Amino acid sequence: MTNDTDNNIKSMSCIEHNKSFKVICFTCNKLLCLRCSFNHIKDQPDHCEHSEHIDDIKQALKDISNNDNSENSVNNYDNNSNIDNISDKKQHSTFIESRIDSIWKSLKSSSERYQTLTAKENQIKQHFEQLHQHLITEEHKLKKDIIDDIDKITNEINDNVNELKHLNNILNMNINLMSMNDDHSNNSSSSNDGDSVVLDTTEQYSTITSIISISSSSSLLSFIKDNRQTLFNDNNKKINTKEQLEQYSNNPSLLLLDSIYKYNNQFQPDRMTGERVYSFNDKSEHIFNIKV
Repeated sequence: MTNDTDNNIKSMSCIEHNKSFKVICFTCNKLLCLRCSFNHIKDQPDHCEHSEHIDDIKQALKDISNNDNSENSVNNYDNNSNIDNISDKKQHSTFIESRIDSIWKSLKSSSERYQTLTAKENQIKQHFEQLHQHLITEEHKLKKDIIDDIDKITNEINDNVNELKHLNNILNMNINLMSMNDDHSNNSSSSNDGDSVVLDTTEQYSTITSIISISSSSSLLSFIKDNRQTLFNDNNKKINTKEQLEQYSNNPSLLLLDSIYKYNNQFQPDRMTGERVYSFNDKSEHIFNIKV
């Protein structure tokens, strides 16, 4: 420990003059003895204001600490800080005093600029948030009627396609009945039964798919043919025409008429101007609704 202490003392002494350091030059960051300090100031006159004796530094630190009667920390200084009071009392502040004062003023200035800039940032943010919300509101207003019309058209297309499917089933039934009357009952369902069953998927039956198909089809017949495996695929509901006919005492006209009645009962075309509407009592049993 003694050797370390001696080394520390030697390191804090001037080798040239064998004197303890008493002065620090903050400009070139050198420790100087009194004799060296005189020579240094002669060589570097502009360093004079930044060269300070340790006794002056100690007194300045003491003044800073003692100036606050309640606290012993420089962190408690406010706008009427102790540093300002000390600076007012002294003609020349020490480097440490000046730096503390400069740092505090810089912090105050930076804080004020930061608060000003963040306030402007928030103001801009709020402005564009309000503008964005206004644009969203206007967008919804402009799109509302269009969306309502799209929904109506979608429902109309779905209803019409569904009705067309039932009418197509009636047409196919009539073809089969005519074939049976021509003694070709063995092949009566060949036109419809030869197609393979295709799974009923949302993609195959979606409205947009139907719209695309309708737009690309040159005629109703081509539309039905193109969608025979999807929209107009009746394999999953397929009932042998001969078995159906037996339920109506082998009378094709009764079978066909009852099918048309059931279709009309489900799709009463009262939305069409001038179309005759047939109303039936749901509680009454229709004569053609014969069950085995």
